[in-house]
Amino acid sequence: MIDPLYHLAVRLLMIVIVGAALAHKLRDFAAFRGIVENYQILPSSFAGATAIAVIVFELSVLSLLLANILPWAGFASVALFGFYGSLIAFQIMRGRTLLDCGCSWVKGARLTPLFCVRNAMLVAASLTLIAPATSRELLIFDYGNAFCFALVGSGAYFLSDALLHMKTLGRAS
Repeated sequence: MIDPLYHLAVRLLMIVIVGAALAHKLRDFAAFRGIVENYQILPSSFAGATAIAVIVFELSVLSLLLANILPWAGFASVALFGFYGSLIAFQIMRGRTLLDCGCSWVKGARLTPLFCVRNAMLVAASLTLIAPATSRELLIFDYGNAFCFALVGSGAYFLSDALLHMKTLGRAS
């Protein structure tokens, strides 16, 4: 059983991460469609529909997280981050590391196994949303702690993500 404070904190962090990923894709759909096509998993003619499906999936995950529909939000987050990690690992195994990963605001960032580690950590955090919570009632102090955790956690996530992407840019040139 997981303390409901931990559920709330992780859920808020996932809302920020998934929401930012969704905003990134919606901000420049044409570029995202191009990234989907460059992954060469499906024929090019499916790139637009696949890009839309990915956006709909991310929107569904975000909706489940926002509505606090546990454990389904946890299952959906695990599936989303696991899917992305597997896709990146597949491309790396194919030797296709000079692709823009499509997972950052940094344009031209390349694939690295560290992205798989990052996604594994997101999967592990999301798995905790599947575990049942204790029946402890949250206090105002708990909400403040959860908000601070999400704020610091998302700041650390985006800072490490930017540093990782900047490092791959230097390697690609």
